[in-house]
Amino acid sequence: MNKRDAARAIAKARKVIASGRHVPCPCPVVTCKAHGDCYQCVLGHRLHKLHVPVCFQPMLREKILALAELAEMKMAPPPGVRPRPRRTKT
Repeated sequence: MNKRDAARAIAKARKVIASGRHVPCPCPVVTCKAHGDCYQCVLGHRLHKLHVPVCFQPMLREKILALAELAEMKMAPPPGVRPRPRRTKT
């Protein structure tokens, strides 16, 4: 992705956010001061480095699983999620 493509992607994302068509905040901590304010939420998580925001976790989980498969590693599923069936070699 070059700078022009990145600028277009950012402009498109800003239009979606301004239109109100984006998904509401999925975080279960509704008492958080940053709840619903993505910028402040991500800023706080980056500052404290405790964990990844809830809305980023599914996306990162998919990417980490793909990387783990490339590296031929195994990764445990998160609590409450059934493991994927193993592939059998034929």
